[in-house]
Amino acid sequence: MSLTSMRVLGGVEHPRGIVEVQGWAEAVPEDEVRAAAVAIAEHVADEALFEAIEGYGSPDAPRLLHLDVGQVVYLTGEDSGVLDADEYMDASPDPLAEVAERVLAHVNGAHRAQLASGVGRLLGLPAEPVWLWELDRYGATVRIGEDDPALVRFPWPEPAGTVVGLEESLRAILCTC
Repeated sequence: MSLTSMRVLGGVEHPRGIVEVQGWAEAVPEDEVRAAAVAIAEHVADEALFEAIEGYGSPDAPRLLHLDVGQVVYLTGEDSGVLDADEYMDASPDPLAEVAERVLAHVNGAHRAQLASGVGRLLGLPAEPVWLWELDRYGATVRIGEDDPALVRFPWPEPAGTVVGLEESLRAILCTC
């Protein structure tokens, strides 16, 4: 299964990364399909989830599948690699991921001039156009340029452990003082 994560910048979609999960897929058992559909709906509401529950076993109904992971191949920016099943299953999402996405959208929507000024100050050269590309507890990545964009990573001195810590770390890039 291949998944592509997209980032929308100025109304244009750009690929953030590609993940290819290799393994074995099996249908979710009928007695577990409702719980699986509810778990999925907590993140992405979709009418097809109702159809998967109500039409379970019907050849025309959507099916929910469980994937037994063998390995995961990833490509993000200039970073790529392979994770075996244990590495992947032992990983956990960044606890600040949802907040980081909201902050990223806010900065890109309301503070791009400040971002460009701060990035230009840190790099010692003009940086236009600049978008906040990734934001996590370990740092921020900005995307600079249009035709041949570059990704520049600004790591935090120490991982941000809270929302306030994340915002304070980002302020070091945005602040032009």
